[in-house]
Amino acid sequence: GCFELKTLNIPSKLTVIEDDVFAFCYNLSNVKLPEGLTSIGHAAFTNCQAFTELTIPKGVTKLGAGAFEGCKNITSIEIPEGVTIIDEFTFTACTNLKNVKIPDSVTTIGYQAFDACVSLTSIVIPNSVTSIGSSAFSYCTALTSVEMPNSLIGIGEYAFQSCTSLASIEIPNSVTSIGYYAFYYC
Repeated sequence: GCFELKTLNIPSKLTVIEDDVFAFCYNLSNVKLPEGLTSIGHAAFTNCQAFTELTIPKGVTKLGAGAFEGCKNITSIEIPEGVTIIDEFTFTACTNLKNVKIPDSVTTIGYQAFDACVSLTSIVIPNSVTSIGSSAFSYCTALTSVEMPNSLIGIGEYAFQSCTSLASIEIPNSVTSIGYYAFYYC
């Protein structure tokens, strides 16, 4: 990573940010993603720990695995309509993330997508989601409220492991499988 890089001006015509491009740029804090952006690659911004605010443009339809993993100072994320999969590790260890808006286009929340987001207090899973992956919300220790949709079919193993603040949850009738240890240490 570029340890001293703080500000980034991305060309307005850029449509794809490839894998690992800005990974481990710890001090990168000022980034405006262009409106024409459609894809953010695997680990593109992993461990950009100085991010406090991030707006993902409306045209983005792909967020790569681990795209924002370890961006510990982001407090709020609105995932754009058009994204269908929140891939594995996308927001893992975003420890100050308090608010997430998941659009109706998302069908799958992947493996450890929000693992260790210890400041996340509530999540509304839209009615388009059919699958919550393994460990998707594990160690979200501040999570008190989860709204699950009637479209949900499967909850992966360890999905909500160690969500120690979760006092109650209503699993919809549509769910046909719950993985082992899905609510372990809750």
